[in-house]
Parts: sequence; C-alpha cells; structure tokens
Amino acid sequence: MSTIAIHQPQYLPWLPYFQKISDADHFVLLDNVQYDKRGLQNRNQIKGPNGPLWLTVPVHASIDRRISSVRVADQKWQEKHKRSIKQCYAKAAHIELYEKLLEPILSNEYEFLVDLNIAIIQIFLDFLEIRTNIIKASSLNAKGRKEELMINICKELNATRYLSGTGAREYQSDIQFKEQGIQLEYHVSEIPDYKQCHMKNGFEKGMSIVDMILNLGADTRPLL
Repeated sequence: MSTIAIHQPQYLPWLPYFQKISDADHFVLLDNVQYDKRGLQNRNQIKGPNGPLWLTVPVHASIDRRISSVRVADQKWQEKHKRSIKQCYAKAAHIELYEKLLEPILSNEYEFLVDLNIAIIQIFLDFLEIRTNIIKASSLNAKGRKEELMINICKELNATRYLSGTGAREYQSDIQFKEQGIQLEYHVSEIPDYKQCHMKNGFEKGMSIVDMILNLGADTRPLL
C-alpha cells in the first residue's frame, strides 16, 4: 500500500503538518492552487511572554493568484522575525538550534513565498529525520479542483491510500475515492503538552514547530 498526503506549503508549520508528512510515503506540496489570504501560507504563531505572537511574511497576491506565483513584498520582515524568535525563546533549552537551523534560512532573500516555505519545511524535515518523498504538485500532470484534483494526484502517483486533513470532510466523498481504488483516511493529530517558555500563560497548542524544537530539541522526533 502506497500512502500519499497533500497540503499547501506553509510558513513555519506546526507539529501536525510534519506528523502527516511522516505518516506518508509521498507528500505533495500543493503549490498550483489558489493562494488563501486567510490561511497559513505566509504566517504562523510562536509563543511570546504575553501569549501567541503572529509572524507574517508580507506578500503581493491577488485573489486569483496561484501559490507558486505569490511574491514576497519586501525583505524588511526578516529582521523582525529573527528578532522576535530570539527574544521569545532566549531562555529556551535549545535556543542554539535557532542559529543552526532557522537563522541561515531567514537571512536569505526570496522572490517567491513558495521557495521560502519549502526551504523551511526541508530544513525541519532533515532535523526531524523524516525521509518521505516530497513532490511539488506543479511538477505533476494532475488537474481538477478540490476532490477531483486530490484523486488525480493519487492516481498519477499510484497511491492506494490518501491521508486527508479533516477540513476537507465537507466536500470529499469516500465513495469517489473508493471507486478509484483509493482508501480515504482523515489524519487526526494529537499535540502533547510539553514544557514551553512563558508557562505562566498556560500551555499553547497551536504554535509553530519552532516552539517545540527550541524547547525540546531532538526530543521532538519521538512525538511524530
């Protein structure tokens, strides 16, 4: 059985994103669909002393623009993001991993948001020792919208099992996948409590994986 998972490339994704990648044989970065201004493609959260803090990459994106063509608006965000991460995690147990993993990536200039996101995702995959095959949807021939596109990607890659996010339940049908010989499963992730910085505010579950790696280091790997 060959398992596939598909998701838009996100900026500083959270743990469940990497759990889904880890559970698949192939992970398709959905870079050829419409950019979602309300999504997590150019932003995510870290934990600050006063609670969650959004880090947002400014972009130029019209309502009908594909993810692969979204341009980074300027490079001023880089210093702000680097400063915010260093300040929020100054007392984290593994703050040294920031300089090793993230600072080099955030110091580069990127014309396209997708290139920044993929570079970040790949550096975390390497650290987490995830060996899943990563493929850009734009490199495939599969076409269609929503459920049709997912099925066609699975068929092109000869996948017999599709791990879907739970948000797709409203428009996906088990029957459509079954008719194509594909087993549809919804990937449910659990985020365990762990020791975070700034615990006086309580535990925050929805943080970027940056939070977990800088607090736990290599102990993040078993949580996959």
